[in-house]
Amino acid sequence: MSTITNFLALALMTSALATQAFSKPAQLSFTSDKGKVTFKAVGNPSALVINGEGKGPDGKLKITSDKVVEGDLRFDLKTLETGLGLRDRHMKNKYLEVEKFPEAKFTPTQVPWTDPSTAGTQNLKVSPFVGKLTLHGVEMPVEGTMSSTAANGKVDCEFDFKIKLTDYKIEIPSFAEITVAETVDVKVKAVAEVTPL
Repeated sequence: MSTITNFLALALMTSALATQAFSKPAQLSFTSDKGKVTFKAVGNPSALVINGEGKGPDGKLKITSDKVVEGDLRFDLKTLETGLGLRDRHMKNKYLEVEKFPEAKFTPTQVPWTDPSTAGTQNLKVSPFVGKLTLHGVEMPVEGTMSSTAANGKVDCEFDFKIKLTDYKIEIPSFAEITVAETVDVKVKAVAEVTPL
């Protein structure tokens, strides 16, 4: 085997080993008490803004390689509150039907981390993400932006995206002669402990 061939083989082996080390998976473990889920809906025609908030999501995400993630986050819809008891009961019982569909499932499938091993140390600027959301028994693709701040093996993540209620077979809410707009802004804030795998 020629010197050039030997050199090329060594270079390819070194590159493969470096890539394997670079792509070492990491697991992010989220708990509901360290985050929150919020939404903003606009009333029509009064332009009244309705803000809601609930506990953060629970779950685990495994970052396996460049921008690829496995797992899901689950959120208890019964914890949602808007600051008005009667409106909350209508929202959860009539529209979200929380007794039948008690949780939402958020499944990010592509995230901005290019090196999984740095998930607990690298801050991410606002970048696109792709995923799925299961709500009211319906799974739909979602896309939006996410950012994160990492320190000491923990990472604060924030996902921002929009959903259309009718996509999830949710009746457009109406309360006190105000109808909510079909599109709702959703923000998921979650804190995770990062474990190398």
